[in-house]
Order: sequence, then structure tokens, then C-alpha cells
Amino acid sequence: WWANEQDIISYNTEQCAGDARHNLVTATMLERKVHIDAAIIMLLRQHEILQERFLETYKAFEPCWDLQTNQQLQEVLRSLVNIPRGLRCWHFECGRYFGSKGAVVYESQRVPLLPPLLNGVRRREDVFIPVIDEVLHIFPEDVDV
Repeated sequence: WWANEQDIISYNTEQCAGDARHNLVTATMLERKVHIDAAIIMLLRQHEILQERFLETYKAFEPCWDLQTNQQLQEVLRSLVNIPRGLRCWHFECGRYFGSKGAVVYESQRVPLLPPLLNGVRRREDVFIPVIDEVLHIFPEDVDV
């Protein structure tokens, strides 16, 4: 289920850089012939279903090996359950996807769509990773996100 969340979070940066071809948001828009908002809602619903199924399975799981193996397995599973939260924190704190406005975006759940800077033209030698705070001043201080 992490792929859904990862692709929703990274879509804006990827489409800005002209490289959203392999993103689930793009794939959903094309497959379902829907706009970005509907695609994201579909992916979020799928994410919630998969997350709930995973957590139900995790809670119901009862290891049946020796004590040491059971303890190790429980530790690994607890760590696995915490990965999505760690990834979410990283996505909003690292600056890669939301610049210095990660906390604002996290709270508001609103992301202004960045302009596509490369118009979909990408070559290996033209790799472009946008610095979000520098992309056409998308996040001016006086604009609410």
C-alpha cells in the first residue's frame, strides 16, 4: 500500500520535472479517464482498504514457532508496521516534495500544482530535479497552501 501514498506525494514533483509517466496518479488518470483529483481520491480509497487489511492481518497474526523465533518475528513485524509512518514523516520533512512548506502541506492537505517545466521531454542527459522553493516562487509566504 506504500506505493499509492508514495506516488500521490511525489506526483507533483514528478510531473513538474516531466517524469510522471510511471506514477500511479498518471496511470489512474489515463486508465479511468479522470482528472487528477478523482485519481487521487481513488488511490486514497485503495490505500485505506489495503492499510486496513494489512493492520487486521497484523493484529490477528499469532506466530507459532519457538519463543525466540516468535519474539524476533514480532519485533520485525512491529518495525514493518512503523515503516509507513516513517516514510510519511520523511516525505513531508525532507524538502524534496514540498520544499520548506512540508508542515503546511501536511496540515492543509492541499498542494498547488507546479507548472510542468520540461513539457514531458526527458533524456538521460537532461535529468532535472526541481528545487521546490525555487520553482517560480510557487510558495510565496503570503499565499495559503
